Amino acid sequence: MCAGSSTGTQGRLALNLLVFIGRSGRPSSKYLDWKVYLFMAGSALILAGIYFDNRWVMWGALVLLATAFSVRFLPESDPEADDASEHVSDGDGGDA
Repeated sequence: MCAGSSTGTQGRLALNLLVFIGRSGRPSSKYLDWKVYLFMAGSALILAGIYFDNRWVMWGALVLLATAFSVRFLPESDPEADDASEHVSDGDGGDA
């Protein structure tokens, strides 16, 4: 019995480690919420279009899914660069 429980523990540990692979290298996108919402809406629309056999709904869903995909190419500003630009003064000391 000891060998079986040890193997189960190792399997759960390996599964827990797989969840975190690849997440530390790149920060999450500031548009992540929009991507998820657009993908969910597009997925629901395409399933409804398939169910009702309505090509216009399916094409609209494909446009929505393509829009969700294209959100990944929007430029993202660097938060560290934004903070640095806020602290830059114009050299007049703030007095008029």
